[in-house]
Amino acid sequence: CGTFQAEQNLRGGAHPKAPLSPTGGTLRHFCSFCAKGFRVEWQLKRHMRVHTGERPFSCSFCGRSFSRKDALRGHVTIHTGRAPVGDGTKTCQICGKTFRSGNHLRRHMTVHTGEKPFSCSVCGRSFSRAESLRKHMDIHAAGNESSTANQPSGGSKRAPCLTPSPHHTTPSTQ
Repeated sequence: CGTFQAEQNLRGGAHPKAPLSPTGGTLRHFCSFCAKGFRVEWQLKRHMRVHTGERPFSCSFCGRSFSRKDALRGHVTIHTGRAPVGDGTKTCQICGKTFRSGNHLRRHMTVHTGEKPFSCSVCGRSFSRAESLRKHMDIHAAGNESSTANQPSGGSKRAPCLTPSPHHTTPSTQ
C-alpha cells in the first residue's frame, strides 16, 4: 500500500562509504525519491515534504500553508509589517517595527528622516533607496527623459503625443 511508502523512505541509514556534507559531516540519511543526503534524520523528514506535498504550518491570518516553519514566519511579516521578535532582529525606536537585520533597519530609517542620499546624475532627482534610483535610471536609458524625468515614480513612461489626432479640430483662419 502506498500509505506507508513515505514513512519507509524516512528511515535511511549510513551507507558503507557515506559521503560528507559540504560542512564536513557524514551523510547518513538519504531520500529514496531523489537520493539527496542529510546528516540527521530531522533534515530528511523536513526534506520529504518536497515530495509528499505536506504543508503543516498554516498562517493564522490568511490560511496559507507552508512546508517549513521559517517560511511561515517570513510570510507573517506581510500581514503584521513586523519581523518575528528575537533571532537577532532590530527594532525601530521611532515606530516599533522590527527588522531582520541592521541594514534593513537603516534603510527603513529614511522613512522617518526623509533622507534621500541617492541622486540622479542626469536630472538631479533624489531617492531614499539605491534600487529606486536604478529603476529611475531606466527612464533615461530608454531615452524618455523629457516626458518622465520629473514625474513621480509610477508615472507614464510614454512620450507625449505631439501629433494631433485626426478627430481634433483647430479653428480655421478664414
